[in-house]
Amino acid sequence: MPIFIRKAFRLGRLLRLNISKSGMGLSAGVKGLRVSLGPRGNELYAGRRGLYFRHRLLAAWLKNPLNTPTGQRALLRVLVVLAAITVLAIGIIVAFSVATR
Repeated sequence: MPIFIRKAFRLGRLLRLNISKSGMGLSAGVKGLRVSLGPRGNELYAGRRGLYFRHRLLAAWLKNPLNTPTGQRALLRVLVVLAAITVLAIGIIVAFSVATR
């Protein structure tokens, strides 16, 4: 009987840090659409209500697993881009809420 060890930590509404026996990874997305970067590779998951799609990403900046220095640098670049997008989205939301008052 296989035993799986896994724990996920939420880092805001869109990001999740995943820790398992095989390593550490990062997931970003919303309900029905998620991009995962991890030690076994990088994948795109999409779908809802029983119909799902999974695809391994082969983009040059995502193709290295996290257990290599190149993969760790790629993860850092992705984290910086996601942080910038999050800050921009929060700024737009705040500006919109102030403008509608």
